[in-house]
Amino acid sequence: MNYSLSNMLGRRMALASLDPDAKGYIDAVVAAGGTVSGGQKSAINTFYKTGKSDGWYSSLKRLYLPIWGVAAPNAIDMIGLTSGTFVGGVTHSSGYVTGNGLTGYFDTGVDPVTLGHTNATGLLIALTYISSVQTSGGMLSCAELLGANPITSLQLGTNETVGHLHQISGRLRYTEPGGAADRVGIYTVSRTATNAIEMRRRRTAGAIQLVSGTSTTVAASTRNLYAMASNYATIASIFNSSSFGLYGAGLGMSSATQDQLSASLKTMWEGATGLTLP
Repeated sequence: MNYSLSNMLGRRMALASLDPDAKGYIDAVVAAGGTVSGGQKSAINTFYKTGKSDGWYSSLKRLYLPIWGVAAPNAIDMIGLTSGTFVGGVTHSSGYVTGNGLTGYFDTGVDPVTLGHTNATGLLIALTYISSVQTSGGMLSCAELLGANPITSLQLGTNETVGHLHQISGRLRYTEPGGAADRVGIYTVSRTATNAIEMRRRRTAGAIQLVSGTSTTVAASTRNLYAMASNYATIASIFNSSSFGLYGAGLGMSSATQDQLSASLKTMWEGATGLTLP
């Protein structure tokens, strides 16, 4: 068998081994104008296969990987292949997106209730590659009314990271030892019971619990989740100028399962971008 024929057969075998959902996402990215290398296909394929074999994939309801440098492929949900909408000033770089802190955000087009969030379950995910030094900014967030319940949110606070699922009185606050610029890594905030919420973070050094607490029983928000800003009753506010490598939402997960998910997200994002999680 000559070398060219061997390579061709190898590529066909590699494509044939793609998980069907991985192939569907890759095809959608290409159709939207993205370019997907062999290494990126492998990283994405491994993510899907790991999630299904480990059992957490079915708990993911939306996941966006805005690494393609182009708005259309960056807007595609990896789980259902629907698309959200970028609004205002957003820069699409190789490996991440960055809002301008004034007008830029991403409307996922879906609310927590539609995603299956209740007073007993919910999950938000965000990978912050470079943190803005601003005092506040939505990472992935929505609320019924400004300052009112219910609120579903991962966001920046003054030198801290804040998580809500779904009651403002039960929010989790973690003060970053390194200040505002230290708000980097893969963050997950999960609710697994009517009064149990937890926020965790993964960096290259490993995954840790940042804070846990209780939250009173309240319904989830019916407003669309916005990334890089907060959606307060359809009004975009607290815009975020940090750089994000991914964001998504799903159903509540245990501490161990959150760590399995964040490990796979790290491996996929690093493998597909050539960048390294802080």
